[in-house]
Amino acid sequence: MSLTIISTCAVTLYIACSLYLGGQAWHGVKSPKLGLTAIICGFIALTGHGYVLLHTVYGSWGIDFSVLKVASLTFWFLTLSTLISSLRIPVTNILVPLYLIAGFTLVAAQLLHTEPQPIPNITFGISLHILLSILAYCVFTIAAMQAVTIGIQDKLLKNHKTLGLINTLPPLQTMETLLFDVLWAGQLLLTLALAAGLYSSQNAAEVLTTHKVVFAIIAWLVFSILLWGRHRLGWRGKVAIRWTLVGFLSLMLSYFGSKFVIEVILS
Repeated sequence: MSLTIISTCAVTLYIACSLYLGGQAWHGVKSPKLGLTAIICGFIALTGHGYVLLHTVYGSWGIDFSVLKVASLTFWFLTLSTLISSLRIPVTNILVPLYLIAGFTLVAAQLLHTEPQPIPNITFGISLHILLSILAYCVFTIAAMQAVTIGIQDKLLKNHKTLGLINTLPPLQTMETLLFDVLWAGQLLLTLALAAGLYSSQNAAEVLTTHKVVFAIIAWLVFSILLWGRHRLGWRGKVAIRWTLVGFLSLMLSYFGSKFVIEVILS
């Protein structure tokens, strides 16, 4: 079976799952059986997506980390992580946009061909750094989406709108607890990624001055301050949301900003 057919099937399932879950959430339906149907279809879509990535990211030339491939890989892992989490905690609301974004990145990676950027013969340390960086980005993406969801939920509750989508969300306190659990996990991964990158580099001083590392360190500092503020000062609500989004923006600029300009705009 060709990669095009597999991609088409995966994207179709992504869209169907998103519309299905979104429709149920909008009408305030709470049914584990209905949710299970979308979860199973989601795993099938992710299997197809992963198969396509396996044959386009990895090859005899090495590992292709061009911006569209990385975006597709990131949202594949992000959707998979969230889908697994949905079996334990109520994060189905996050899957609604995630399915659509995962499908979009899969289509973009297949249709919008950019110049491959293979990484042949990389060391274990660099491989570990790349893996940890992608995992950290995935986890912080979940945190950013969770923060936006909390902001919307808080606004709807203040306006006394408790029907439809808001009815399917956990209480605000639960959502905030989940947000900071995710932030702690992301901060640990980001710390390990930075440490692995610096340890594996031949010229640490030069690496520290690159804009990618600068933005990553800024993100690390922002998240560190936020977690300290939560622990010592009890930060929550809008303060937590703003700091989360600022940190995520810095982290996003550390990778996607420069690569998008070089590979898409200047190509």
